[in-house]
Amino acid sequence: MKKLAVALTAVIALFGFGALAHAQYTPSVSAPGTVNPGQAFNATVSGCQGNSAYTWSFDGQAGGGTTDASGGATIALTAPTAPGDYPVVVNCSGSTASTNVGVVDPSAAPTNGGNGGNGGGSAAAPTAGGTGGGTVAGTIPATGSDSIQTGLLIGAGAVIVGLGLLGTAHIRRRQTASA
Repeated sequence: MKKLAVALTAVIALFGFGALAHAQYTPSVSAPGTVNPGQAFNATVSGCQGNSAYTWSFDGQAGGGTTDASGGATIALTAPTAPGDYPVVVNCSGSTASTNVGVVDPSAAPTNGGNGGNGGGSAAAPTAGGTGGGTVAGTIPATGSDSIQTGLLIGAGAVIVGLGLLGTAHIRRRQTASA
């Protein structure tokens, strides 16, 4: 009976707690909010599984690589020459994330009235700065499993097995004492 109880407990621990340990990864990608036409810039990937494959696409270009141990990567990109908004899309760990990069023509920059209000002058050309902060729509990166119910069921099962073993030991003790 003890061997059966030990085997049952081992099976519950091996298969039940494995479901709780399964990590979920929610990737995100960030890039400059605006860049000049033809400008080189970096997009930063995070939230992927460490040392795993990822793919990316941007303006008809595509590529991929392997994330570092912490699940991050840096992608070197070049902005297209036509102004507009362009998505950077990253796929890793079974999920997708994206952010937009705005390509802004510096010659189309608005005027700012010059220095001290003397009329004329133009605004400085926009430069790369800030981040697009793209994440999967409104989600917080998961750090573990959402299956609390699985943990409760495993715990309840372990308590039932323990109570059964306690009851069996109590009955055996009474039988030994009365014999």
